[in-house]
Amino acid sequence: MRNLIYILILTFSLNIYAQDGSDIIYIQEKNIDSTLVGKYAHIDFGENSFGGRNIDSVKVLLGKSVTEFIENRNDDGYNNWFNEQSLKTADNHYEIKKCKITRVFDDMILVDLYIENNENNESDIFKDSNIFPVNFFREEIYGLLIKAD
Repeated sequence: MRNLIYILILTFSLNIYAQDGSDIIYIQEKNIDSTLVGKYAHIDFGENSFGGRNIDSVKVLLGKSVTEFIENRNDDGYNNWFNEQSLKTADNHYEIKKCKITRVFDDMILVDLYIENNENNESDIFKDSNIFPVNFFREEIYGLLIKAD
C-alpha cells in the first residue's frame, strides 16, 4: 500500500512539471521593447486571446483599401504552435501568416506583415510583394506571441 501511495505522489508531481506543446513566448504589451526587433511574431489585439477566447479583429490598410482581419487562434491553452496562428479576412481571401518587428517606439510598433493571397488571382496589392510594412499603436495591442528559438 505504501508503494502505491509513493507511485501516486510521484505521478502527480511529474504532471505538475510537464511542459505544454508550445513554441510561443507571450510578451505583454508593457514589456515590448527594442530587444524584440527582428523577431517573428503574431500580435494579440484588443483582449487576451489565450485559449482561443476573445477573438478580436483589426483593420489594416492594404493598397488603397482598409481590410479587416480576424484573429485565427489554434490554441487550447496547452498546445499552441506559432505556425498555426494567423489573422484572416472573413472571406478567407487574405491571411497574415506572421509579422516581423522592425521598430519599437513608446506609442507604436512597426512591423512587416507577411500576407498570403488565398484567392489564387492576381491582386494589385500583391503585384510587387506579399510583405507590407504597417504600424500599430500600442493601445491596439494586448501582447505579442513571439516564435521561440
